Amino acid sequence: MNSIIQANNTEPEVIDFLQLITLICHLMTQYALHPCAAMATNINRHFQFLLNSSAAESLGEWQGTFQQLFIQWQDISARHMQHHLKTAKIEAQQATTH
Repeated sequence: MNSIIQANNTEPEVIDFLQLITLICHLMTQYALHPCAAMATNINRHFQFLLNSSAAESLGEWQGTFQQLFIQWQDISARHMQHHLKTAKIEAQQATTH
């Protein structure tokens, strides 16, 4: 399958679970190499997509693990945003004092 969401005669949208997990793992690897807010947010969105997709019902006992990962990436994204806001505020204050 070439995309994560595939058209199918029996179900309008079928989530390719393995491709989605592979993509999330790739994104987390990229984040580990180059941490940034956009990547953290993207990872968080992919976990959210997974948990809200038709694949979520088949996760079984793994659903709790993916839910925890989603919450952790929400926190990472929020920390990035807080850092970005603090940095912008400091830069603005420095610009007004010069």
